Amino acid sequence: MKKIDYDDLKDAVLKNVISEESLVALDQHFGLQAFSEQQPSEVEPIEFLSGFSDVFMTQVTFMVLISTSFIIFQFSNYTTAIAGLSLVSLGTLIFFKHKDKLKTYPLLINLLCLSFLGGLLYFLSVTLTGLLDQNFLICLIAAVTGSSSYLLWKNFKFAIGVAFYSLSLVHLVGYGPILLMNLVDKSLASSLILRIGLLGGLCLIAYGVYFDQQDKARTQIESKVAFWLHLIGSCLFCWCLFKWLNLSMKQINIFQSIFIITIYGILTAVSLVIDRRSLMFSALLLFIYAIYNVFLQFLSVEDARGSKEPSVFALVILICGLLLFYVAYNWVHFRQKLLNLLPPKITDYLR
Repeated sequence: MKKIDYDDLKDAVLKNVISEESLVALDQHFGLQAFSEQQPSEVEPIEFLSGFSDVFMTQVTFMVLISTSFIIFQFSNYTTAIAGLSLVSLGTLIFFKHKDKLKTYPLLINLLCLSFLGGLLYFLSVTLTGLLDQNFLICLIAAVTGSSSYLLWKNFKFAIGVAFYSLSLVHLVGYGPILLMNLVDKSLASSLILRIGLLGGLCLIAYGVYFDQQDKARTQIESKVAFWLHLIGSCLFCWCLFKWLNLSMKQINIFQSIFIITIYGILTAVSLVIDRRSLMFSALLLFIYAIYNVFLQFLSVEDARGSKEPSVFALVILICGLLLFYVAYNWVHFRQKLLNLLPPKITDYLR
């Protein structure tokens, strides 16, 4: 049985289920708003599915969608079939919205949104390739992705859509002019793009913090939007940083390894402050590889077969796992310690 909180009662007022006076009376009696704002939460809700009914409805719906697409393919071509799948997905979304079932089947709704978006982008890319300049086509697809994702968010509460249209906006504002100008100096263009990517990643993380502040209790969809913004923003930041430093997974020197470990330490501190583990998760592989490279150069550990790499890799995984387990287990305690070091205004905003 779902626990009713202050946000649920506010939603009930908006739908005229209870009056504003009843909300005030209930809040005064139970202290729901104060309780909701004061509770520290260790949960980062994603809510991919609501239950097995969601799984079953998703299964039968996509049986219909895929079979419809296959029938179209028998009388046309693959591109038309994908376009048909996209349109039928959109029609199904409109049907579920009309029946007020968007919150009942979150897995199905998210997959339908992705199906519509993926089909639309595939159709455009296949149809327009060769007709338009490649750089212009990339910008056009980014614009369509952004506008479509925004509409999916506004109409169907597609949480990942906010991250998609934000990423598309970063691409259009930052990469667009560079690609369309088709700079002669390719190295300069590449450097500018990576720097814009770094800045764009930070902007997405900041946008995620904004959404987090709209739902501090993490019971509404804003917290799910914030999760995807933090995850995609930090992935963009880490990938651009990796490319900007000219790092290769085949070989990085000791100074680059130490720099990566330092960056990961900063990301960990930021994750604790804004209470989002997705920042740490996005750079985890890079962090593990950096430590592995350091250990590989300074340790001489060999297994029974005389091989060094597997033993060092297993040791690194063990150390990283124990370290991150310790941080995760004491998350609230460490976060409180860091917040106490910040100015009161920032601390009050982030609590």
